[in-house]
Amino acid sequence: MASVVAGLPRVLSDTTRRTFARLTEGAEALFGLLAADEHGEGVGLAHCILHPSTWSGRPSCYLEDLFVAPRARGTELGRALLEEAKRASVQRGANRLYWHTQQYNGRARSLYDQVAQPTSFIVYEM
Repeated sequence: MASVVAGLPRVLSDTTRRTFARLTEGAEALFGLLAADEHGEGVGLAHCILHPSTWSGRPSCYLEDLFVAPRARGTELGRALLEEAKRASVQRGANRLYWHTQQYNGRARSLYDQVAQPTSFIVYEM
């Protein structure tokens, strides 16, 4: 079993440690959500990034990561995390919440199609 320092197992990468610190400090335009079960164990999370937009005077919020543990999938947890991410982004001044998903991720897309509208954009990266 890995030892724990400041709540994180020592085996985590430096990037993961820095990201966790940034998410929990609240000093940057990042925020995270954590869903816990009745035993206090994490079963879901969302990581969000607020950023300026050239299309609006208000920031946008990018949902960079949404995860629901396999044992909690099929419940309303994914929807609840999305709704809370939207609420938290609006509270921080954002006019929209958006995210990417893989085309073949049918299970997630079935939820996304219920709560949001897909756009016509295709994502490229270099």
